[in-house]
Amino acid sequence: MTRPMDWRDWLTDNRTILGALTVGLAFFIGGTFVSTPGCLTFAIIAVVAVVVSHLRETRAGETTSPVKQESWKKQLIRGLLLFVSLVGGVFLVFVWRFVPALQGVPNILLVAVDTIGHTAFVLLCILWIRWPKHGHVMMLILGMIVVLMAVAGGGLSTTVTAQTGLGLIVCVGFVFAAHVISGNHDSTESAFQPLSSGGTSDAYRNPKRMSAGLFRFFALFAMLVAASATTHATIAVLPEVQAGVMAQLNERLEANTTRGWGGGDRYVNGSRIGNVRESILNDPANVALRGFAETEPGYLRGNVYDSYSDGRWRTSRKWIFQSPPDSGVRRVAEARFLRSTGPATVPLREMADHQRRRYSMRFGSVEEEVDDSIQLLNWNGVEGADPGGGDFVGTIEIQGDPAKGRKVFLPATTRWVELAGEGVGVSPHGLLSYGVEVRHPWVVAVQDLPPAETLYQLERDSMTRVETAIEREAARLTRELVRGASTDAEKAERIAEHFQSNYQYSLKPVTVPEGLDPLIHFLRSRHPAHCELFASATALMLRTEGIPSRYVTGYIMDELNDAGDAYLARNRDAHAWVEYFDRESSRWLPVESTPGRSYFTLRRKEQALLAAGGDGGADAAEDVSTSFFSPLLQWWASVRTTDTLVTLFRWAQVPLLIFLVAVLWRRNRGNEIDERSVRLAAERRRMDRRIRRLGWVRSPSETLHRFATRLEVETTDSPAREELLRAADWYRDHAVACYRGEHEAVKLSPPVAANVPA
Repeated sequence: MTRPMDWRDWLTDNRTILGALTVGLAFFIGGTFVSTPGCLTFAIIAVVAVVVSHLRETRAGETTSPVKQESWKKQLIRGLLLFVSLVGGVFLVFVWRFVPALQGVPNILLVAVDTIGHTAFVLLCILWIRWPKHGHVMMLILGMIVVLMAVAGGGLSTTVTAQTGLGLIVCVGFVFAAHVISGNHDSTESAFQPLSSGGTSDAYRNPKRMSAGLFRFFALFAMLVAASATTHATIAVLPEVQAGVMAQLNERLEANTTRGWGGGDRYVNGSRIGNVRESILNDPANVALRGFAETEPGYLRGNVYDSYSDGRWRTSRKWIFQSPPDSGVRRVAEARFLRSTGPATVPLREMADHQRRRYSMRFGSVEEEVDDSIQLLNWNGVEGADPGGGDFVGTIEIQGDPAKGRKVFLPATTRWVELAGEGVGVSPHGLLSYGVEVRHPWVVAVQDLPPAETLYQLERDSMTRVETAIEREAARLTRELVRGASTDAEKAERIAEHFQSNYQYSLKPVTVPEGLDPLIHFLRSRHPAHCELFASATALMLRTEGIPSRYVTGYIMDELNDAGDAYLARNRDAHAWVEYFDRESSRWLPVESTPGRSYFTLRRKEQALLAAGGDGGADAAEDVSTSFFSPLLQWWASVRTTDTLVTLFRWAQVPLLIFLVAVLWRRNRGNEIDERSVRLAAERRRMDRRIRRLGWVRSPSETLHRFATRLEVETTDSPAREELLRAADWYRDHAVACYRGEHEAVKLSPPVAANVPA
């Protein structure tokens, strides 16, 4: 019967290692898809089942005798139960994750990512319950699928440090899991094979040699240092490459549903016509953003699109680099990194426990924010009066909901932003697309006008392009509306006035004939519509006049909460509007064509008082965020697995180094014991070689006592029976000398006959 396991045995037991990895996967995939309670439930069920299995084995009394082979009937029953469990797990995930998607208009890619990830995790838990001690090799494959699906679903923090930390932890966890699952262990041995009363291999018994556990600690420390160096090198050397990759990933996997079952992005999106309407109708009173400012913050941008086809807006504008300057060599990137101008200076409403820095949103060939080694071929500052965007107006502190996604919403006239993050990336449309820790508030400085910029011909062509079928329908109406208008601003005003005066706003769905673009149907039928159709039609009508335009979605923040100290943007405040490029001022200016709406942004306090009046257009609703459990729920929703990994990644290096130094000092402090151990190990190796010449080999995982018993039991017919019996006695005495801490080594004479060569 095996001895009872103490806490040290449990700490290094294979089941503990697999349990920790399973719980870690539950937090990671749960934090990605807002399903932490459900994933933790499966993980806890698996842990409880494994613990119960161990207690049953302990109570029944495990022995070292060989286990009898099960009959084919029992094997068949076990196989059927496993098959039913796996099928049931797949069905449960289908009901839990896939069925809710049918209630909306889902993104097929994200539905697949969500369902595959949760299915792999549930199957992993079932396999572990079936093979609790060492798991099953399929658990390795399923675990990697879970990680890949979680990363694809947006479950990774956007900072380089978090990405490197996660990659490091995944590698370490995979190595440990592979050692447990695929290693050839005895049923009573752990993955770390701690010292026991019987002894195992020399590598674990010799204090002068590095044990496997200590070797793993050294390897982990080296990996931490290497990963840290890689992180700094990535930030310093490959900024635009890293930002570009993340921008492409976010664009391809953007969530088109406002529900929380997939993608981890429940903010307004708007790439497909109908998304904004879904955001408005899905829990309209739910708070998406909070703002603190002297006056109403107004319109906040979150998504900008510049290419339309088949009822969907897409982003095609890229950063164009010329490096080195005037070389003619061009590079294209989705995003580029902002250079910090210093620490944040504007205090937050609540005391901050994180570091924030200020990043300028001004771009230009002569601006100090631009790297001298790179010449930008777009968004260059226009020479002349006031290229930066006018006078300073004020600041807005904006608080997002991390559970809704990683978007950063800003006014179009933002001059600089103070935030927590590392390697902040910006898109050519002025959106912060990468590197921002959205669980912390960000402060933006607002100016009078958006910055001036140069729009090159290639970009102008892409943002004036209209599909032929839509152009025929839109151009006819646009020519009538803008007849006699001489400036871009006057043309935009006439188009907006046309929709404001002659159309009705409605959120009711409209059936579009099959094969017909929704914008063509809208222009022909003039049916009541929501903001998406008004904005899309306006943008494409401006394009028929050669005016570059782009489609913008975000929120309108104009509602004060009950306490009167914060502005709110709820789901019902999701909105779409247009920005067009005004050739006279070289600026992107807004145009609002939705009936009942008028574009505004943060204004000086005296201006806001003069313009005040009316009921604000917002229905009174209860602030659901003021409940007693709100702080706890917000903290729970905001915690990402990668945040914990980053903390460990940054702070574990120094304590681990101190620990390793202390262990090595302690191991080498007792020279007398070390010398004695070396002598005993040498004697044991010599005895093993002599016994091997007689045809008997001690397994590395076989204790000295077990090997002695085997020599006594299995050598009855051996011609060297007497020598092997003396060898068995020698091994037992040697085990006593090794593991009972005797100060004087027992004098052991070689038991093998003289005719056996040494």
